[in-house]
Amino acid sequence: MIRKTAGMVLAAALAFSVTACKDAGQKPSSSTSSAASVASEVVKTPETPTLGNADTEYDGFQYLYPETLATESKKNEETQKMENESVVVYLPKSDYASVQRTRAYVEKMGMEFTVDIQPYFQYEEDDYTLAENLDYYLELEYNPDYMDFAGLEVGKAVEDKASNSAQAVVSYCKYDIVEEKPAAYFCTYFVKQLESGLKVLVSAEISSIEATGKLPELLDEIESFYGFRPEWDSAAAEKKLSETKVSNEKEEGIESSSSAPASAGLEADTSAVKNADGTFTVSNITFSLPAGWEMQEEGEAVFAPDGDSVFSGCAIMVMQQYNGATSSDLSMFSENPEILEALLQSYMESSVGEDFSGDMEFKVCEKSPFGMAIKMSMGSDGTKINAYFIFDEEGYMSVMMSLDTEADLPAAQALETLFASVKRS
Repeated sequence: MIRKTAGMVLAAALAFSVTACKDAGQKPSSSTSSAASVASEVVKTPETPTLGNADTEYDGFQYLYPETLATESKKNEETQKMENESVVVYLPKSDYASVQRTRAYVEKMGMEFTVDIQPYFQYEEDDYTLAENLDYYLELEYNPDYMDFAGLEVGKAVEDKASNSAQAVVSYCKYDIVEEKPAAYFCTYFVKQLESGLKVLVSAEISSIEATGKLPELLDEIESFYGFRPEWDSAAAEKKLSETKVSNEKEEGIESSSSAPASAGLEADTSAVKNADGTFTVSNITFSLPAGWEMQEEGEAVFAPDGDSVFSGCAIMVMQQYNGATSSDLSMFSENPEILEALLQSYMESSVGEDFSGDMEFKVCEKSPFGMAIKMSMGSDGTKINAYFIFDEEGYMSVMMSLDTEADLPAAQALETLFASVKRS
């Protein structure tokens, strides 16, 4: 499945988009501003706040500070008005933080902490318990067909009906390519359904290499607000590490997976070659672009008229990545395209935030050059993004994305030429 790898691809894709937007003289708005400004009544709590019962006025935490996340607006069929829901969450204070409309990510004291107020678990998730939804989520997140962590243990979710929540713990070891030594990781996943029906997913991943001595104090405050304590025991982590053989492969084990091709990896392939006939090749796909479109930098799969996105105000990016999707996955997506759309929308929202949200559309293509294709369109404030995602039966995802800041949308037109001509090399 595509949960982890798709997020990495889309984050890279949107990093390109925002850079191109800046280069073209546009000024992206802050990714945290509109979520914090969404009007919503919250419960005033002079006592220590908790998830679902908090405002932004409390200042009694040493390590946490408040942020307001907001769901996407939906039409209320009774009032015919667009409405959303906002939730105050308390996050670790850190210089390494990203707060989007529905999702927040923070790194602090050796912990990667994520809060998502609009997670996607599975099709018709309301028919399942919180524990069943969390188990299914982790089954996709740590699918052994493409994630081969050493010593991987995925615990079954335990549900607490009294607090309307469920929790599960995952542990594994992998080689840290920055520190150049193996590390043990403990990851706690917690989902809680608020009185409004909104589900909030929280995850805390702690590394044995980076965890600091003050981490337990931070975990105390997280437990106070969220109602669960992230799993961490440095002695248990060292014991797991000593008992687990860890490869020093630079990627997260996918090279040793029996089902992945030898060339597969988590890094997206964005290297490009111009062929003698004027076509371009990225990884194992070849395509054409309109006359005059060239690589912006030699060997990189970013294209623009005369190779200059700054002057033209538009660009196209192409990438390919192994994601482990099987033929059965493609059949499921074909029969239930809303599953794939929800996954892609979730990652686009978490990658871009609200800058382009509210105008995001997906459409499954009736015809595809190969595999299954889905088209996405999104944009606001004079910037338009279009993209084709193609999933093939060999487990690869090809992404072709255009960005326009001009009204005549030259990149979007070039994207159609690309899609019509793309083929396997």
